[in-house]
Amino acid sequence: MAGQRNTMRYVLPCFFAGAVREYHRELVAEIAARFDLPFTLRQDIPAHFTVKYHFETADIAPVESLLETFARTNRPGAVEVGGFRHFDEDVVWVNVALSAAARATLAALHAALRDLAWLPWGPHDGERLRPHMTVAEHCRPRFADLWAFLPARERHFGAAFDNVTLLRQLGEEDGIPRWAVHRTFPFGASGGAAITPAPSARGPARGRS
Repeated sequence: MAGQRNTMRYVLPCFFAGAVREYHRELVAEIAARFDLPFTLRQDIPAHFTVKYHFETADIAPVESLLETFARTNRPGAVEVGGFRHFDEDVVWVNVALSAAARATLAALHAALRDLAWLPWGPHDGERLRPHMTVAEHCRPRFADLWAFLPARERHFGAAFDNVTLLRQLGEEDGIPRWAVHRTFPFGASGGAAITPAPSARGPARGRS
């Protein structure tokens, strides 16, 4: 039907920049090469922690409007990135510890998003969200070796919860979802910044990322 819009899949991360992004890029590449665990490298998503997991809609405009207002009226909050953790033996991640101010901002974001009654909330979403930066997935066969290797690579960084970014799924490549930045909303800015051209990214393919 003419004018009918397709339903698209989205996810909301906060992207890190600078030293955190470089550390993540180098560590993910080293893990992939040393332990033959290439999944996270192939996803090719820059350093981030997810603030709202996947949802689908044919009309993203209400989400954009909400995020634009939220970003304009909120300030960045400090976070500390560092310390390895794992989900069972399948996913290894770096802890993202939010300051009191950042926790309050995240809670306010979730409260605002809940005004969109159609938005789904999964078991690891909202109040149950555990902020983290993934560095290896599908790692059970090499988990013991990987876990023994990681302490020498541990570092800690001061960073910020200073943006929310809409990633839109473009399709799949070799079974891995491909994503692109649809729009970024920096906190304290006058409006969300559209990214043109949108850099592509792969994943998150399943579960938490």
